Amino acid sequence: MPPNVKRAVPLSGECDCGQEHDPDHVHEHDHGLAAAPAGSRWHGLGWAYPKDRDKGLFATVDGWLADRRRMDGAEGLWRVEDNLYDLTPFMERHPGGRQWLELTKGIDVTELFFSHHISETAEALLPKFLVRPAAAPRNSPFTFHRDGFYMQLRERVRKTYENIPKQVLRDAEQRSENIVDALAVSSLLACFLAVRFGSYLMGGVAGLLLSLTCSGAHNFFHKRQNWRRYYFELSFMSSREWMVSHAMSHHVFPNTFQDLEVTFFEPLVAFLPYPHKNVAVRYLSWGYCAVLYAVLGHGQFLKRLQSLSLAWTDAVALAVPAAMLLSGAPLWDLWLMWTWVLVVSSLYFAMQGLSAGHHHPDNYHEGDALGADNDYGLMQLAATGNCTGLRGRESLFFSLTHFGDHRLHHLFPAVDHAVLPFLEAALAEHMIQYRLKAAPMTTWEALKGKYLQMARTTPNWRPPINLHQ
Repeated sequence: MPPNVKRAVPLSGECDCGQEHDPDHVHEHDHGLAAAPAGSRWHGLGWAYPKDRDKGLFATVDGWLADRRRMDGAEGLWRVEDNLYDLTPFMERHPGGRQWLELTKGIDVTELFFSHHISETAEALLPKFLVRPAAAPRNSPFTFHRDGFYMQLRERVRKTYENIPKQVLRDAEQRSENIVDALAVSSLLACFLAVRFGSYLMGGVAGLLLSLTCSGAHNFFHKRQNWRRYYFELSFMSSREWMVSHAMSHHVFPNTFQDLEVTFFEPLVAFLPYPHKNVAVRYLSWGYCAVLYAVLGHGQFLKRLQSLSLAWTDAVALAVPAAMLLSGAPLWDLWLMWTWVLVVSSLYFAMQGLSAGHHHPDNYHEGDALGADNDYGLMQLAATGNCTGLRGRESLFFSLTHFGDHRLHHLFPAVDHAVLPFLEAALAEHMIQYRLKAAPMTTWEALKGKYLQMARTTPNWRPPINLHQ
């Protein structure tokens, strides 16, 4: 594990190494990666390596969950920090729905627990389900010190959130629901019109609308149980899989070995700064990555089919050809148009999703120096670019459909995108208190940075965020 670089402290504090630091000078203890183990695996954070990720494109969410159950020391229960809990009696009462607890049984849910529960209710209930202390140390390197950056930010955000009138919150969330509902209806109508008039241009519009619908549906993965998350199935992808690969994996472990949204593109596209990337992976991937993006929906469906992990929710995808059938078009024309719509949808969804600001050479990727006591919140800021191109304050529509307000969304994913703007001031004040700066990144910079990151082979030895400005 990289050594702590600088302990993040408020303005009145000092680095826990007891030294004054010149922010433009890298000290000997400011950099250092764990030595690469024997073989080709290259470790940066020193946690147990998830074996299933060696399958790359063919890795699965169930394989990842099995690895987590093997490595996390949860002993078939639910682990939060160093204690084990039996949440089985709470399954039917869980506000997020029973499925979350079914998926997370047997793993360490520390990151999920703190990031998805802002109110004090969950922490107050948790001791009722305590079984015993965990025998093994936590596999995750990320910390949640009560006086640390993230937990203090969480407390500040909680107070801000509780001061927002409930009707204001409800009205904001209703706007999100209305937008996603309108997008779903519009995409199905566009699919019907595309086949009715034999227009592949209209089919492209339908694919774009379907992509925006799926991005909006993603807002509901993290929240209380809400049927709108099933709009995601219209794309041939699976909300259950994305609850794991996106919410449980990417959101809490961005740009690391545990990030399935990195794993699923390897070895053809490598976002981590591996020292031995070949020329094809570094540069030719700039072109052929678009092919991988375009078959995302079909590819994920085939993986579920091959592993016999289809669920009843996969039938939701049939709403698209059902809308096309109403046009009376021949089945061959319908199949061709459906394929075209899914290709356009997958291409746009992946292009804008992977360019939301994560994959930029200035952002943290496993192998880079992290430091800052491995605080969970600082890791999220380091791995999530401050992309200001499409923000919720200017347009809730763009925020919902283009992963706007991305820093806050990663820090507090259970908060609706329509509510996140209310929390911006709390984050800004907290960052000032801790002397943190996050330079804004335009959409173009984020897009260009993604390709530069795909070619990067040299780890950053300085932490992405300078803690002492």
